[in-house]
Amino acid sequence: MRQPSDETVPVVLVIPPFHSCEIPSIGASILQSELAQQGISCRIVYANIILAGMIGLNKYDEICQLATGNGLAGECIFSKKAFDLEESVFPNFSCSEDSAALLFEKIGLSAKRSPSPEEWGRLEAECSLFIDKVTQEISVLKPQIIGFSSTSQQINSSIALAKSIKNRLPGAVIVVGGNNCDGMMGEEIAKQGFFEYVFQGEADFAFADFCRAYLLHRVLPIEKLIKCDPPDDIDTIPTPDYTDYFVQSRPLALQQTVVLFESSRGCWWGQKHQCSFCGLDGMAKKYRFKSAEKVLSELELLEKKCPEATTFFATDLNCPYSYFTDLFPKIAASVFCREISYWVKSNITFAQLLVMKRAGVTLLGPGIESLSTRLLGLLNKGSNASDNIRMLRDCRDLDIKIMWNILVGIPGDRSEDYADLSRLIPLIQHLVPPAMIPVSIQRFSPYFERRDAHDVTEVRPFSGYERAFPDTFDRTRIAFFFTARFPSESRERPEILDSVICQIRRWHERWQNLPRPSLKIKHHEDNTWLVEDSRDYACKAQTVIDAPAYALLERYLTPRQRMPLEEDELLDRMKDLGYLIEIDGKLLSVVCGLRERSVDMSVPG
Repeated sequence: MRQPSDETVPVVLVIPPFHSCEIPSIGASILQSELAQQGISCRIVYANIILAGMIGLNKYDEICQLATGNGLAGECIFSKKAFDLEESVFPNFSCSEDSAALLFEKIGLSAKRSPSPEEWGRLEAECSLFIDKVTQEISVLKPQIIGFSSTSQQINSSIALAKSIKNRLPGAVIVVGGNNCDGMMGEEIAKQGFFEYVFQGEADFAFADFCRAYLLHRVLPIEKLIKCDPPDDIDTIPTPDYTDYFVQSRPLALQQTVVLFESSRGCWWGQKHQCSFCGLDGMAKKYRFKSAEKVLSELELLEKKCPEATTFFATDLNCPYSYFTDLFPKIAASVFCREISYWVKSNITFAQLLVMKRAGVTLLGPGIESLSTRLLGLLNKGSNASDNIRMLRDCRDLDIKIMWNILVGIPGDRSEDYADLSRLIPLIQHLVPPAMIPVSIQRFSPYFERRDAHDVTEVRPFSGYERAFPDTFDRTRIAFFFTARFPSESRERPEILDSVICQIRRWHERWQNLPRPSLKIKHHEDNTWLVEDSRDYACKAQTVIDAPAYALLERYLTPRQRMPLEEDELLDRMKDLGYLIEIDGKLLSVVCGLRERSVDMSVPG
């Protein structure tokens, strides 16, 4: 950690717990760059890294994991200090008061080992020492403006730090911004008075203008809630400066560090057909994306300035389609040579995946969410099960890692949806396994905003909000996550998920050990091919097939209805072996390696 010095800095930005230590803050780093362009010196203090350095990275990561459930452990641990409470605030890790929580427990997403009250008390004491340490470090810099970045469970850590710093630096102007300030959440935070100003929306330029007006002219806005207009041209947004992050994270000796870059804002799908469960888009409904030239220049600059970075992760909610013809070919032809990750829509083609692969894309988040076309329709995903499976197979073919979920507890789901899934999983065990997550009601999502249309009733904040925030807060306004009542057979009868849960656990077990399950074809001799099959489903480890069988599998590389005059006996054999699956009235080959004789899948360099 940086040693105290006589240096003073007019603006300090604070990243409080429980932001991941492996990822820098792109928002604060953009603000720092914009301030620099206006001639204003700024320091980013990664308070999360300070806490991890004090208690150990492993313990910090354990608390981060505890902070993912509806017990709101990340908010509870700072409640005592934030609100001057006499007793500790111990989160309810079981949260068994509703059917959604029962799903969490059944799936195994509840805390594996919750800390005892005594352990929790020690954690709170360590957090209290941490607040003193951060306050001391910031007070040495004598900033005139201090800004907190607050997303996810960072409200109470921000409040606790802000109160302590204000006592030490009473003349400083303390502000907050981030996703926790969207909509009425920001209004509620502003009403509480812990911060002089609350920035709502995209403050890329508004914050720098605020700082300049105050530092040069001592002018402050009248309204405490500053609503920021989103920039139309995001090419004008400066490249983030991650220097402070890499200096401060170095003592942790992290195994991997991720550099975030931004090529678009909003979600082009959500702008027209917002997914029913998703509130991540918040208030930024307008989709905008950067030019390919701007993105490439930023990547090359970040690669040069961040040599420690292991992966470059796009923050985009949905990759722009135009990038397949302009950005990714430019990256492939450039000197940029790092691994890239992107969020995409699951219906992109093999050819588009190959373009991304050649540009260095090694990890994708395709937003698959289900392998049931009916459930995908309820979720308003604009995709179907056969295309989702096709993409999983294509990514395995191209050795592109993939992150995806199966959502359960969906409004309107039925037992047969999961019975179909249980029958399907053994056939695709050679493809990357998913996480399994119950649906929650997120603020800004259609389930929340248009609840009548989805038969969602009795909406109330996660139980953790009642523990984490005192009665002076309107918890219905500060909350982002909610529970509710709605028709869902998997919530009403969680036992219908037993078979699926068993199958997914087995799926993960097979992938945790080498060799991973495989279903791959390769040329054998003459006009024959060898299919190697190590799925649990396999009836034979190796099967030799002839040219007609190969042509049949190749014909169904993309899902389609059965072709006229198809040979019944051959088709039935391929289905019995599990090489062809039938879904939604279409046939799809799930065998990997079928493209290798016709497509050069190598990556230059």
